[in-house]
Amino acid sequence: MIYAYEIKKTEEGYIGHVFDLDFDTKPQPSSEKVEEVISEGLSGVIELKYRKNKKPIPLPSTEVTEYGAVVPVKLQLRILLWNTMLENHVTQTEMAAILGISKAHLNQFFITENVSVEKYENAFFIFDKDITVNIMKKKTKLKNFLNQVSGNFIVRDCRGGYAVYTSKTEGPNNLSFYSNMTVTDSYPDKDEDGDAVLVIVIDSWDN
Repeated sequence: MIYAYEIKKTEEGYIGHVFDLDFDTKPQPSSEKVEEVISEGLSGVIELKYRKNKKPIPLPSTEVTEYGAVVPVKLQLRILLWNTMLENHVTQTEMAAILGISKAHLNQFFITENVSVEKYENAFFIFDKDITVNIMKKKTKLKNFLNQVSGNFIVRDCRGGYAVYTSKTEGPNNLSFYSNMTVTDSYPDKDEDGDAVLVIVIDSWDN
């Protein structure tokens, strides 16, 4: 589940707009800060703008062309459970009674990360629904991908496969030139010294 958004530069600063949630960030000093605000603020926006107002939460429908906020698995379950309850006209009081828990306990399903997946499975079972997990490739910018990499890596160009940057040496080109390009593949391998590395393949035309 990925919410597409755009970033525009204004006189006040950089502003992000999440299309399907109809949410605008406050002006930020950089586009990177906008990305951070949206990523960290999704849960709060969903809670304050939709659940608190007893409204269904819009699911992602806009195609991701440049920026996309990946929704954590637990937050996806919160969104889907809330929408399912609304669709079936089941209140939180009724849901809690069916599950044999307090209303305060049920409220934790929607505001914390401490609820186990098994408990969500029990909740969806009431509606004769199963939880399934899909794994898909993400259109991640190289700069964001590297934020999650702590070990050795090699960045390769998808056209010829040659290395444009490694974590051991600066390589033939400056990494900042490639920072906004999209990662098309990644896989474990070994470098020329026989050390384990993560190979990151980028689309060199996506700048």
